[in-house]
Amino acid sequence: MADLEWLLEQIETGPEGPTVGAFFDFDGTLIDGYSASAFFTERLRKGDIGVRELVATISESVNVERRGHDVDELMRIGVEAQAGKTVDELDRWANQVFRKKIAGKLYPEARVLIDAHKRMGHTVVVASSATPPQIKATADDLGIRHIVSTEMEIKDGVITGALASPIRWGEGKAQGVREFAKANKIVLKNSYAYSNGAEDVPLLATVGHPCALNADAELTEIARQNSTIYAWRRKR
Repeated sequence: MADLEWLLEQIETGPEGPTVGAFFDFDGTLIDGYSASAFFTERLRKGDIGVRELVATISESVNVERRGHDVDELMRIGVEAQAGKTVDELDRWANQVFRKKIAGKLYPEARVLIDAHKRMGHTVVVASSATPPQIKATADDLGIRHIVSTEMEIKDGVITGALASPIRWGEGKAQGVREFAKANKIVLKNSYAYSNGAEDVPLLATVGHPCALNADAELTEIARQNSTIYAWRRKR
């Protein structure tokens, strides 16, 4: 298992410039835990969740956790619930949730890695299945300008409740990263990706420098068997 100093050395002795990408998963990789839980809890607290949505969310969460479903249906439920809200309204609320619930969960080591990539002039990107409002305040705090995420349809500044992109989970996230790389002249074989979850093996496979960062048990085992994937876990 790599140590943090070794990971930093790989960055600092590698190629420089904006054609090198550094793609960071969000939940569990940049932050300790899951942003969706923080947002859902705050919506519950302020009475913004009806019984129908609550039951559907709990039911589908069980399907994801215990039956191995992907997050597609869970994402659709969450996005549909935002219908009728303005982008400005949602962004203001998301900033409040970030300050109250998420800022304290940022991994300091992730910030160190991000800063190292920025010093090398790399194009740093958050790549996540979450929606932009869940991510943007964290990205701003970390000085990250680029986001690959699940996009919500917006008309005249109002969220319609429909999706405007594929859900960026698993292969969907990897495809989003490939599209971003093509549009921004990123050389993926020189680039880096960081994730904590086995669902991001397709993402890790797109770059020349994949890293399992604070990985779950399944991704830890995959990294152990695959010498091309670096692995690092913070000491508890």
